[in-house]
Amino acid sequence: MRTFVGALLLALCGCEGAIAGPRAESPADPTLAPKVCSTRGQGSSARMRLLWRAAYLTELSTHLGAGAATAAASVGLSPATDKRFTFESAGSLLTDASIESLANTADAVAVWSLSSDAIATQLYGCNARTVTGAEAEACFASFVRSTGQRLLRRAMTDAEVDDTVAFFRAEALEGQSDGTQEGFRQGLASLLMHPDFLWVRDRPVGDTAQLDAFSVAARVSFALTGQGPDAALFAAADDGTLLNDGVLDAQVARLLETPAARARSKTFFRQWLRYDGWSMSASPAFLDGVDATSLHDDATAELDAFIDDQTWVKRAGPSALLTSRTTTPLTPTLARIYEAAPGATELPSNRAGLLTRVGLLASGTDDWHVVARGLTVAQTLLCRDIPPPTINVADAIRQAEALRVSNAERIATVTASTSCSGCHRVINPAGAARSDFDALGRFVTTEKHYAGGAFAFEVPAVATADLTPVLGKTATAEGSVSLSNLLSTSPEYERCFSTQYVRAVMGRADSSDECLAFDGAQSLAQGGSMVDAMRAVMRSPDFLLWKD
Repeated sequence: MRTFVGALLLALCGCEGAIAGPRAESPADPTLAPKVCSTRGQGSSARMRLLWRAAYLTELSTHLGAGAATAAASVGLSPATDKRFTFESAGSLLTDASIESLANTADAVAVWSLSSDAIATQLYGCNARTVTGAEAEACFASFVRSTGQRLLRRAMTDAEVDDTVAFFRAEALEGQSDGTQEGFRQGLASLLMHPDFLWVRDRPVGDTAQLDAFSVAARVSFALTGQGPDAALFAAADDGTLLNDGVLDAQVARLLETPAARARSKTFFRQWLRYDGWSMSASPAFLDGVDATSLHDDATAELDAFIDDQTWVKRAGPSALLTSRTTTPLTPTLARIYEAAPGATELPSNRAGLLTRVGLLASGTDDWHVVARGLTVAQTLLCRDIPPPTINVADAIRQAEALRVSNAERIATVTASTSCSGCHRVINPAGAARSDFDALGRFVTTEKHYAGGAFAFEVPAVATADLTPVLGKTATAEGSVSLSNLLSTSPEYERCFSTQYVRAVMGRADSSDECLAFDGAQSLAQGGSMVDAMRAVMRSPDFLLWKD
């Protein structure tokens, strides 16, 4: 069975063309979110996206039971089945090794399905461990028509059901000591190796560019909830009503109010802002009595809660992410760093929004770098296309650290060459304006520099920066709060939010998605919330189209 399924999958790769999943491409427009879209009505590239690990396990748990996900997780999944969609994923191409991994996982789930009378009966609707003959075939056929089509996320024709039952029959006849059980095992494993289970696939209606109802249901559901269509959405696809504007609007609105949508958005924000990837290795001298044992977890939880509150409770626009001082009740460690009372729910006036939170300030070391903080603004918040450096970064860092001046002055000196200035004229001022906070996220007016865990020297912090090259208009930032206020009113920031969201839901950075980003940005420009922008992307005519 594995040889047959492997050949089927590889043949599918050949007939569909290159199967590409999440990937990054260099766009022509450096903002990645054009003021007008030039591809309206052309759809988005038809690609099949391999289920990422969390979605794979969720699908098993939803349709087969929690035990199925446990059995799958115990075997392990191929690296091709990523833990989540990322902006720079390697894609969805299968190799012999990844096919073998997926087959092993399917086998483990199939074996689990027959591990007890109770599990077999609940899953298949009959005791698949003991049933035989025509009764067994009828039971398996019923399972395929119900659970099977939910696994494939589309209706199955009578011919497909008949073929699946024929496969069941052949495997049952080949079974040695357990006969019919082999049919159930291999029958379930074949469904779990089916391309329509493993990939989110797009299909057009006949010769049109319109996606069929099941493709629309899968696109919307995975984008909003990170999992396949639930019963209500599947039913609307099955009867065809989902393609009616009013029905689709209602389904999108309903899904946006589910806990799964809220959880999925957390994944998006963590991917976009990348605030959960640092670890603490700062020296005791630099920490100066701060207990950083739980700082990473505390800071990550604070940002999760802050973003969730602004997005789902207050239904705010992305500008609030840069200006709001509200926070979850502060832990003692965060309160000390923020110079606030433990349990406080508002930050001091020298802080506002994302750029002043520990989760986006802490480097985990004694040092913080203007470039890293500037790239967060330029690439993450403004979607600027910054190419890799052409100089030896390690040498530049060593040169900078040898200078006994402020961080802003250090980086200005080592990036003054013509080869560097093109990018650093944007990076440096955006990072320098954030120099009023140290590598732990403490507000400072004096930079204390350390070497080998020992104090080396101190200089006045320089956090005043000319943002004209960053914003394209005359503007000066006097520290992080000033920078945040300027960014919060920038249309480019709103467009970038929409672009980053589209990247996440499509699993790629691709210029063919520019109209999706445009429609989300238009919603924000008209005063919409972040949730409104999400809904606008789902309801964009271009979200529902297919093209070669």
